[in-house]
Amino acid sequence: MRMSSSGRLNAKRAIFSRPLTRTRKPVMMKILCCACLLLIGGPTTLAQTSNSDRCTVAVADPQTKKSAQLGSFQTIIAEEELTTRAFRLARTGLFVVASVFYTDESMVSEKGQDSISLELALSKGKQRDVLHSLSWAEAEMPLSTFDVGRVTTLIRANRRSKLVVMECRKAR
Repeated sequence: MRMSSSGRLNAKRAIFSRPLTRTRKPVMMKILCCACLLLIGGPTTLAQTSNSDRCTVAVADPQTKKSAQLGSFQTIIAEEELTTRAFRLARTGLFVVASVFYTDESMVSEKGQDSISLELALSKGKQRDVLHSLSWAEAEMPLSTFDVGRVTTLIRANRRSKLVVMECRKAR
């Protein structure tokens, strides 16, 4: 380490002028990784806990009466905000694309103009494409009185009819 003319350690120069050693490098990497995780994951975590609803997507076979949950996701509640998730339909090359959209323009009720739109589509790809979907269903309801909502569509996959359901619940 270098000493200053007054005999005191110039700690700042000593720390930053040394190359990273084996003991300092892992610590610096851990700090950098933690900072990146906080920057990337922090806002998402806050959005999911304080301002979001929870949606679950499931598929059922009406003939065998078997059902399976495809997955669930958190929405982001904001004006004109679209949350879309795609779930692979087992043993097919198809995807169930679930979307939730919050708006203040399409449905006016006595309790306000904000609404929530729930949408399901059967697609060959993971992207939301209403016009090219194999099957599509939509349900809209006022947001001011929303506590639970459901949209259902009947699809045909592998020569069998299946019922796809998305249910969304207000976060508490």
